[in-house]
Parts: sequence; structure tokens; C-alpha cells
Amino acid sequence: MRFVVTGAAGFIGSHLAQALVERGHRVTGWDAFTDYYDVALKEENASGLHVERLDLAVDDIDLSDVDGVFHLAGQPGVS
Repeated sequence: MRFVVTGAAGFIGSHLAQALVERGHRVTGWDAFTDYYDVALKEENASGLHVERLDLAVDDIDLSDVDGVFHLAGQPGVS
């Protein structure tokens, strides 16, 4: 199956993406790599995963051929 994981460079998103890959699924991660916390840490989390830089607030998304989406992206403190 093919899944999209938003927030894939975060701690939870990267671990979920890795677990899905280990179970044989195709996974595309999306993350804006904002500087809310250390971008270098996000890069480390995303290492070895297919993570695309994408901002869900402004970029077009294509969910064709996707079996499921795990939406973990969010920006704390947004009012």
C-alpha cells in the first residue's frame, strides 16, 4: 500500500514512516521543515526516508494513487 505521512520530519512522523516502510509499504513523507525546532534535528529524523519539502498551507497536493494519509503536521501556537 502507499501512504503519505505529513509532519514526517518530526519525531512521531518519522517513526511512523519508518515503521510503515519496515512493514513493506511505500511511504512518502511531507514536511515544511519549519524552524519551530532545530531543522538539523528534522533532517536527522528524515534521514533514510523519502520526505518531500511541502507546505500544506500553500502547496498543491496530489493524493491520487494514495491508499491512506497519516496527518501529523501541525504548527503549535497558531491561533
